[in-house]
Order: sequence, then C-alpha cells, then structure tokens
Amino acid sequence: MRERKSMYKIQENFLDTENFQQIKDVILNSNDFPWYYSQLVGQKYISNIYFSYFIHTFYDNNSIKSSHIKLIEPFLKKLKVKKLIRAKVNLFYPTNKIIKFDEHQDTDFKSDAAILYLNDCNGGTIIQKNNFIQSKENRLLKFKGNLLHQSTSCSNKKYRILININYDA
Repeated sequence: MRERKSMYKIQENFLDTENFQQIKDVILNSNDFPWYYSQLVGQKYISNIYFSYFIHTFYDNNSIKSSHIKLIEPFLKKLKVKKLIRAKVNLFYPTNKIIKFDEHQDTDFKSDAAILYLNDCNGGTIIQKNNFIQSKENRLLKFKGNLLHQSTSCSNKKYRILININYDA
C-alpha cells in the first residue's frame, strides 16, 4: 500500500479480479440486491432530492443487516478485519456539477475506515477539506474512522458506487 500522507493510504487493484467482479455483479446486476433511499448524507438530512443517495447496509450495531454479508468476505479478509463496526454500500446518482456532501466522521472513537470504489467517475472522497481521492474501480482508500471527510456526487457517469466499512484491525 503506498502512502499519500500519514492521514490516509491508497492501494490500486485491491481485490483480485475474480472477487472484485463477483461483488460488482451482485451489487449492480442482480435483481435481488435491495437498495434503500436515504436523505441522510454524512450526518445531515438534506431535503433536496439531488443531494440524497441509496444505501445497502451489510452490518451495523453489532448485527448482520443483510443476507448478502458473505459477498464482502474477501474484502474483509484481505483487510484483516478483527472486529466489524459497520459495512455498507453507497450509490450516489449524478448531478449536473459535483456536489460536496456534509463533512463528517464515520465514528467518534478510534477505529479504521476503508472505502472500496466500485466504479470510475469524477466524484470521490475529500479528506480534511483539501485532499481529493477520486473514485477509481477497485481502488482502496484507508483512513481513521474519526477523521473528518466528505463524499461527493459525480457528474460524468450514471452513478458513483462504493463500499464503506468501519472496523478494528
């Protein structure tokens, strides 16, 4: 994993092709993968329809929330997750121009966070206001869960999609 700055790390082609493609196929091409609409982006409710997104929660509050939890096992195994705190997939739809969502922390305690981007687009994650990490297929972004960051929409693809987990390594 190459280090960008001490506050985050990026690794390209994180999962092997077979595992990555299986995750993408189930999430994007399956008729039985449920999505849930959310107006809570970051930690703030936004009433504008273009500032919302769809989520699917695999794990939260010490319990499995999805029958699809096994899908992300290769991801969790490669990260060497000892304790899972939360795991979800986010699907942001495009906006005319890139929108920066609410700056937030995933946790207010010491934990690790990882984002696995499932598609290429011009959207991304902003760490500490000025470090933009663009969404790139099979790119992993690791940082501390209590680090301030924010998501963005995209403006050049049908969607921006990623898996976000919080864990102890």
